Amino acid sequence: MLEQIALIIAMLSFFLAVCILIVNMFKVGIAKGFSLNTRLGKLSIGFMGSYALFFVSFLVLAN
Repeated sequence: MLEQIALIIAMLSFFLAVCILIVNMFKVGIAKGFSLNTRLGKLSIGFMGSYALFFVSFLVLAN
């Protein structure tokens, strides 16, 4: 049960990170969209970190 919740949160975090990254690229351009100088870039990296944390917790709970 807990591993399913961790996996759902991880997948939602990954989806949000990718969506925010795409919006950031459309907003400021492709070259600057990948930098961490923008607020959306920092938010995207935060969601990627959340994805990694919850995915690792899913792997630990599944075994």
